[in-house]
Amino acid sequence: MDNGLNKQKQLVEDLVRDTQNQIDTALPPGAVVPRHTGAGHFYGVPSGGVYPSVTGVLGAFKDPSIQAFDMNEALRYVEANIPNTVKDGKFDLLAVADMLYKAKTASRGIFMDAADIGTQIHDRREEYYQDWIDAGVWNRPAIGDYYDLDKDDVRLISAIRALGTFCDEHQYIPIRCEMLVYSDKYKLAGTLDDLGMVNTIIRKGEKNCTHKMIHEGLNSRCFNCDHKRVWQLALTDLKSSNQFKDSYFLQVAIYQMMFVQLTGIKPKRNFILKTNKEGGKYQLEELKKMPSLISAAKHVIMASGAIAKVKRIRKESNTKPTIKI
Repeated sequence: MDNGLNKQKQLVEDLVRDTQNQIDTALPPGAVVPRHTGAGHFYGVPSGGVYPSVTGVLGAFKDPSIQAFDMNEALRYVEANIPNTVKDGKFDLLAVADMLYKAKTASRGIFMDAADIGTQIHDRREEYYQDWIDAGVWNRPAIGDYYDLDKDDVRLISAIRALGTFCDEHQYIPIRCEMLVYSDKYKLAGTLDDLGMVNTIIRKGEKNCTHKMIHEGLNSRCFNCDHKRVWQLALTDLKSSNQFKDSYFLQVAIYQMMFVQLTGIKPKRNFILKTNKEGGKYQLEELKKMPSLISAAKHVIMASGAIAKVKRIRKESNTKPTIKI
């Protein structure tokens, strides 16, 4: 009996190809150009404007976890180095001042290292997905070919292994990665990590059932129990930090809003994928109630604009008038 698998695979392949064409029409290569500077990340857009990045806009609102990390690292530095400031039973004030100055920047090296490994993870993920996209939907490259046990950082190896596990468990198929999106209305832009297909479990069915699947369109159901799966479009943002942050959800909401407005494609699922830097594991959190999240994100954009306006006004107010002779 034909269970419809071949027809479903062809349907998925056609959907992937059609979605790629739709994205490429709306966002052709070179339409959005990164124009990053020392002051932050910016993008040139088709209208001729240069817009700040989504992450830069959200950066106007300090993350309490980062502030706590800064303080804790400073305290650790002081605790470790305060004995070195004592000479002949007394504090050397110059040594204390030097120690306190260095304590202020104690977290900087850690952040720079984390940013560097995060960039490596993103780059390697992009290489893997792009090779897969070029090879074709059902020609997935071996994940083990994308890390070197002898040369690569163990954190990078763990993250790429975790990515492979995610693809296995969710039958993920990449459609496009590193898409540059923007909004003329809100005057901002950014880089959306990934759009792909996931084979989502809609109903688990019986635990001990050896599922005999029947495939109809994008749906698959078990002949013997209530188990059901469906192929769906999913937007995914990759993170390599140690924890989920509230700002991530606003960031993905803004990306989803811009992507839908530009392409007309509306992902059914929206994920934040956090690949761990040890153990080869991952954590996945799905964004629910997207309209509410997008509404909240719009308020954040407006608040960020208000803060920027206040700064401009203060700067103009404090500028001394130039006397012309």
